[in-house]
Formats: sequence, structure tokens, C-alpha cells
Amino acid sequence: GVHLAGLITLKAAVILPVLAVLVGTLPVSVIGQALYRFHVPEKLVYILLFCYRYVFVLEQEFRRLERTARLRSFRPRTDLHTYRTYAYLIAMLFLRASLRADQVHRAMVCRGFQGRFPALEEMRFRGTDWGWALALAVPPVFVSAWPWLLNLVC
Repeated sequence: GVHLAGLITLKAAVILPVLAVLVGTLPVSVIGQALYRFHVPEKLVYILLFCYRYVFVLEQEFRRLERTARLRSFRPRTDLHTYRTYAYLIAMLFLRASLRADQVHRAMVCRGFQGRFPALEEMRFRGTDWGWALALAVPPVFVSAWPWLLNLVC
């Protein structure tokens, strides 16, 4: 049991940094294009791209609403008035998000959006990519094969 838990922890400790290096250094548009090329449904890719783009806008909008409430002497406590006020703030946030989504959609249609984001540059697999893929694949494969290698030696 402890051996298996250690092995799972070791695998996670190797895989997560490799994933962070691969995904963390890429722009979100490139991640979206890669997901599309891996045949992830197009609508799901668009949802992920728009969520990434507008989650910060929604956070900023909520901070603005919260600041407005504080300027009107709202002080959060653990009472019904506070819960009701936050419910109103969240409802207003949903309303503004809906209006913003409609505005963004109309603006995109006016600019000729036809349901597809054109790629600015074509993704091609080059020789250096093979080297990086091999270098990043070796540690997870080694950790996965570790129990088998131990059985060979012992």
C-alpha cells in the first residue's frame, strides 16, 4: 500500500512539472489550436478560449460592483442582509455578463466571424520538436517503468 502510494506520488511529481513546462509556456491561442488539431470538439475549444478571455473581465466587473456596494456603506457580515446583497451582486454580474456576451457576439458577426478562428500561422512538427518530445517523454516513461526495472534487477 505505502509502496503503491509512493509510486503514484512519484509519477505525479514527474508528470506535473512536464505538463507545466509544456502548457504553461504556450499562449492560450496556441493551446486552443492544438486542442482543435487533436480533434477536441470545436465548440468546446471556443468555450475554453472565451472562458479564459472573459473570466478576468467578469472578475473585474464583480470587483467594480463590490466596490460600489462598499461606497454605499455596505459592510459584509454573517446576516441575511449580507447574503441578500451578495445574491443581488451575483445576479447583476450574470445580467451584465449576458449583455456583454450579446455585445461581443454582435461585434464578432459585424467583423465577419463565421464560427471559426483562423490560425495566424500553421503548426508544423519540426526536427527540434522531436527532440523536445523525446526529452520530455523520458522522465515519465522512466518513472512508469521503475517497478518493472526493479523486478529485473532484484
